Amino acid sequence: MRIKFRQEYEGPAGSFSPGDIANLNKDIAINICNAGLAFPVKERQIENQVKDLGGGWYETSNGEKIRGKDKAIKAEKEVN
Repeated sequence: MRIKFRQEYEGPAGSFSPGDIANLNKDIAINICNAGLAFPVKERQIENQVKDLGGGWYETSNGEKIRGKDKAIKAEKEVN
């Protein structure tokens, strides 16, 4: 389950800073979210982070320019 951290977290799942996105075991992710430390990330949120530059080119949140929307979304998932 993909979650985005609201605040610093250090525990069995690792160490994360606010804004970090992690793909964690569902039970661990639910416990972290229920504690108010993070929230689930939906697939749509990742797609919205990819900026359409026109002409089939897209830019990921780290500034990488990629041709093809599917490739850009896949790269954005790796960034996050």
